[in-house]
Amino acid sequence: MKILIEKEWISMGHKFSQRCGHLDGDSKEVSPIFTQFLDCIWQLMEQFPCAFEFNENFLLEIHDHVFSCQFGNFLGNCQKDREDLRIYEKTHSVWPFLVQRKPDFRNPLYKGFTVYGVLNPSTVPYNIQ
Repeated sequence: MKILIEKEWISMGHKFSQRCGHLDGDSKEVSPIFTQFLDCIWQLMEQFPCAFEFNENFLLEIHDHVFSCQFGNFLGNCQKDREDLRIYEKTHSVWPFLVQRKPDFRNPLYKGFTVYGVLNPSTVPYNIQ
C-alpha cells in the first residue's frame, strides 16, 4: 500500500493540499478523490476479506492523517511543492508511524496471494456498500 500511494498518488502529483482543502483557496478544487480511492480498496476488502494483509483500520488511519497534516507525505500539490517547501526535511513520514502500529492493522483472515490470484470484483450495485 505504501508503494502504491507513494508512487501513484504522491510522486505523480495528486494535489493533496487543494483536493483536501488544506489551504485557503478555491473551494471548487476540493474533492474527495483520495477518499474515494480508499473506499475502493475497502470495497475490495469487503468482497475479498482474505486477500489483504491489512484491515480497515489501516485505511481509516491513512485517511485521518491525510487531513491531520501531522505528516508531510500528504502536504503540497506536487513533488516540486514538497521540495521547494522542504517538506521532507521539516516533517516526518507517516509510514514509520504506521509500521509501529502494524499489529493493530493486521488482517487475521489474510491468506496470502495464492488464494485469489487476480481479484475480479463484482460491480453489481447490491455488492457495493
